[in-house]
Amino acid sequence: MLGLHLLPREEKFYDLFKRSSQNIVTGAQLLLDLVKDYQSLPEKVQRIITCENYGDDVTHELVRETHRTFVTPLDREDIVVLAQRLDDIMDFIEEAARDMIDYKVEAPTQKCVELVENMVAVAKLVDEAIGQLAKHKLNSLLDYGIRIHSHENKADYLYRGAMVELFSNSMDLADAMKWREIYLNLENATDRCEDVANVLEGIVLKYA
Repeated sequence: MLGLHLLPREEKFYDLFKRSSQNIVTGAQLLLDLVKDYQSLPEKVQRIITCENYGDDVTHELVRETHRTFVTPLDREDIVVLAQRLDDIMDFIEEAARDMIDYKVEAPTQKCVELVENMVAVAKLVDEAIGQLAKHKLNSLLDYGIRIHSHENKADYLYRGAMVELFSNSMDLADAMKWREIYLNLENATDRCEDVANVLEGIVLKYA
């Protein structure tokens, strides 16, 4: 099987992937700042929306370049799916941020903060993994997949605990439903990080 290192490099693809993953880290860190320092919400949410818009632009550019390039460095399907899964992460981060304003949340819960902290950690791993892909260091991607999966398991644990807490206390039902949506968006963001890891693992198996 043809090794990845023998394929055309076409650095523009790896540069765009890296811009996308770095943008995710920025968005996650902005969300963490929002939930830890819960003030100036419109300005903070707008910064996250700006990140999401930038991520959309990068995703569209990746798809355009896939159609324009005669010989791509990865299978076209892998490029498009990886671009979309990275975009999905930022989408869910933005949704969680928007919910804070749209639902008029008075203050973040501790479980929310913990979920976002975990989100930042896994976003950094995704960014590092994309960097390894750009360097064609395929063997390390499998290790990153294991570490990302561990954070996804932690997100599942935090999400279940948050849901139990929501419906086990005297919180108003309307507030409970608002937090259910926010928690779900945060958990979904981490799930999409695992999806990225799965795509990268598929690339490893294809080109190793």
